[in-house]
Amino acid sequence: MRVLQLSPQFVYPADDGGKIGIYNTTRTLKSLGCEVTFVTFSQNQIPQNHLEHFKKFADVHVIEYSTNNTISRIIKSTIDTYPIYLRKHFNNFLSEKLKEIALSKEFDVITAEHSSMAPLALYLKNILKKPTFLRLHNIEHKIWERYSEYLNPLNPKKHYVARQANLLKLQEAEMFPKFDMCFTITNEDKKLAESIAPTGNYMTIFSGVDFEKFNPDSSKSRVDNEFIHIAYFRWIHNVNAITWLIDEVMPEIVSSHPNVKFNIIGKGTPKQFENKNIHGSEFLGYVEDINHYMNRASFFVAPLFVGSGIRIKILEALAMELPVIATSVAAEGIPASCENGIIIADSKEDFVSSIRHLLDNPDEARRLGLVGRKFAQDHFDWEHNISKIYEIYKKFQ
Repeated sequence: MRVLQLSPQFVYPADDGGKIGIYNTTRTLKSLGCEVTFVTFSQNQIPQNHLEHFKKFADVHVIEYSTNNTISRIIKSTIDTYPIYLRKHFNNFLSEKLKEIALSKEFDVITAEHSSMAPLALYLKNILKKPTFLRLHNIEHKIWERYSEYLNPLNPKKHYVARQANLLKLQEAEMFPKFDMCFTITNEDKKLAESIAPTGNYMTIFSGVDFEKFNPDSSKSRVDNEFIHIAYFRWIHNVNAITWLIDEVMPEIVSSHPNVKFNIIGKGTPKQFENKNIHGSEFLGYVEDINHYMNRASFFVAPLFVGSGIRIKILEALAMELPVIATSVAAEGIPASCENGIIIADSKEDFVSSIRHLLDNPDEARRLGLVGRKFAQDHFDWEHNISKIYEIYKKFQ
């Protein structure tokens, strides 16, 4: 089966949640026997070794193009009735480039990763007359909507973000029913998609974890007073989340546990935290081997308040036998309970008490870690989940 896969970014190295989801979809489709043509954008040249690695799974086409929110784009978007999130991913230049690639061989299906690629996918559907699918890694308008609600009413960005959220919601409601099937990654997202576009076809297909890669090393000892957070800090909502945790929660933790160590890993360390250890917290930046730190830690925290979809980093933490303390938003899409290794904390007080509880009860942390890995193995296996997408492809051929 020949699959034309459209992605808003090149996904190797797969070092953040968005990339991990798409990378493993491509990899698994290849293992199932699909011939994948992967099309994406990048304003920078992709390192040759990264291209060569990904070419093991797909025929790769990288279009030189930037989707950055430039000042010009933002200004134009204030009067545009088409949301900036879609506008920057769809124009005549991109349409012609995609058309050329799409006509270069006979494809059986077209699949778009994220709402951002939906307009291009529907454009190609009209040309190729092939089954076309949309993988909803989140419901994008919901992220904008939650961000608007999060902003202070006096912040001038609030009105702009709220307007963009509404425009995007209207477009998603119009686009979703035009696909043969939309694959959501959580049941919550499926319900939301159905509420705004009830005539669409939807199926929940969970994300997954590479359990061979994320396999705890039993020869390593956990450090009882150490915990961890991993995120991509070029996304503003991750920055806001970790800033809140450091400013609001960590002073309370340090007052009762002065020897605590909170390791924070990820690209794009916020400038205010560079080269600083604050309240027992240390930003390590991007590290090649995150398993080293995950094997040491006693638990994982996820304080996100704005988002949609599923947090793959939480699934990876569970796979590494790390119990997770998370907000309801961060844990959205994961059946979260203490019996699954996840503790929900939606306030400063909840986070403080939950962190203190696991620091004071390392045996309980180990127990929760074990049940968390079992839970992840039972529900979030890549091959099992992507096989469901492959079976749908075959039905529509």
